[in-house]
Amino acid sequence: MQEEELIAVLDRARQLGLLTERAEDLLWNALDDSETTVEALLMQWTARVEAFDAEPGHGAVELDEALQATTFILDEALQAAQDEPIAHKHPIHAALCTDRAYASSWLELCMRSPANWEPLEKRLRSLDPTSGCFDPTELGTEAGRDWVEVRVRLSPDAEWRALRLPAYAAHLVDGSQMWDPEASGTPAESTFWSDGTWSGSLVWDSAVHVVEFMLSDAMWRRRVRGACVLELGCGLALPGLVAHLLGARAVLLTDRRVITDMVGEAVAINSLPAETVRAFELDWAPGAAAPVLATHLGGGAPDVIVSCDCIFADLFDSNFLLLDVLSEIASPATAILLGFERRPGDGVERFFAQAAARGFRTTLRRRSQRVLVCELRLVR
Repeated sequence: MQEEELIAVLDRARQLGLLTERAEDLLWNALDDSETTVEALLMQWTARVEAFDAEPGHGAVELDEALQATTFILDEALQAAQDEPIAHKHPIHAALCTDRAYASSWLELCMRSPANWEPLEKRLRSLDPTSGCFDPTELGTEAGRDWVEVRVRLSPDAEWRALRLPAYAAHLVDGSQMWDPEASGTPAESTFWSDGTWSGSLVWDSAVHVVEFMLSDAMWRRRVRGACVLELGCGLALPGLVAHLLGARAVLLTDRRVITDMVGEAVAINSLPAETVRAFELDWAPGAAAPVLATHLGGGAPDVIVSCDCIFADLFDSNFLLLDVLSEIASPATAILLGFERRPGDGVERFFAQAAARGFRTTLRRRSQRVLVCELRLVR
């Protein structure tokens, strides 16, 4: 409880300009290194904030100025990301799809595909998940799937942890006739290409940057520990699964059914506890999310919500269904982390304008070329 109070106090101090993001990182690192205590920091920073608010003319004016500055920083970052050359689009995703690995100090990723099949990049272009497969008995086996091999470091001094995630769509193909997912199968499978579901079966840059932010930011590592984390539009669920490794007490991984079935496989393959890491379909229609989440959350709001690449207006509705869901299920205590890559006509500026009108405050946390990571809070 004291740690949650400290997060709130430091958030307020940052809003008032009393604390920079870098200085806050140093505080959390000192806490991790046992150089101070939560109680001591809480007393110190509560006193500073209260003293600042007590001075004549302080408080509301400074907070308003800080919010204006935060909005200006976000607007500049949105424009800078949009102005990045289109050749810079999703370099991590492109590398993985062409058999090149990705590595940073926190995260390592590589794709493993069936040796005798066509390269993944070619199978993606042709919308044929099993091109080059001449043995239908391979389908449904470990050898007849694409995989993402993941290694993650949970703190600067930690050992690497490994995950293995099934990816793409070979498992949806009818092995008796080698048809593609839209030629046969269930109604959910029949729209795999046309409604964008296919994109959830691969790793994208925004998810990687969200994970690296969660791992590298000392405050967020602590925030996730012991939290109930909900991932919306989870895709392969890389952020949600890393949240579990960071110590989240419950992780809810939600998307369309064909994707969450695959994520459920990943939970089982990696021997993760099914009682605390759950994958299930979540409808974003008005009023549909809250009853489902109430079943899993006991009526409360999630502590943390993560969502990657779910703002794009052309794919996820120009009315921003994501914002409707966030408005329905988030509380002022919920920390929301959004990762997204700028795309032509994505409507991101309108999304954040509407978010502000609904009482969400947005803070830029990271930008890398066309990808941004932002934190949202409901403030009214």
